[in-house]
Amino acid sequence: MMSPILKMEEIQNISARCREMGADTILQAKNQDEREKIWQARRQISLSIHDWAALYISEDVVVPIAAIADLVNRLSFFEDRYGIKIFAFGHAGDGNIHLNITAPSKNSMDRVNSGVKALLEQVLALGGTISGEHGIGLAKRQYFQWKFLWKVLPCKRESKHFLTPTTSSFREKFLSKLEF
Repeated sequence: MMSPILKMEEIQNISARCREMGADTILQAKNQDEREKIWQARRQISLSIHDWAALYISEDVVVPIAAIADLVNRLSFFEDRYGIKIFAFGHAGDGNIHLNITAPSKNSMDRVNSGVKALLEQVLALGGTISGEHGIGLAKRQYFQWKFLWKVLPCKRESKHFLTPTTSSFREKFLSKLEF
């Protein structure tokens, strides 16, 4: 466990680096009440973006810490190419990045999905993974193979029960749509 002195030194180093990179404001909670207020604001980010956008897709990706800047710097390319707006925030300490991908119209779903696919391919090219803390669910079913198939499924072609031996609805909704 890190000592309070080392934690403070690390916080100061991170703050100094953020200022070097152009941060104009750094919020540092002085107590538990302030920490909770910051977390409350953080929890509202996705909800506010969702309410603002006509089309909203949330992605949860992870890249190596050294590749975070590369990913963030490339987001404007995807915005320009696919006519989307991407809001990125996350856990810089572990490479987990929340991408809130939006568009001004629901009529642009095909173009937006193409952008999401290209963005996820970029994450993989940076040595990352298409799913962080929120896992693979129905929304990412079509990309499941990108994350796991090359390692796991060739050994398990005969048994779809290896992921969830007790819930047939998961097998029906999720695994039945995969191509083996």
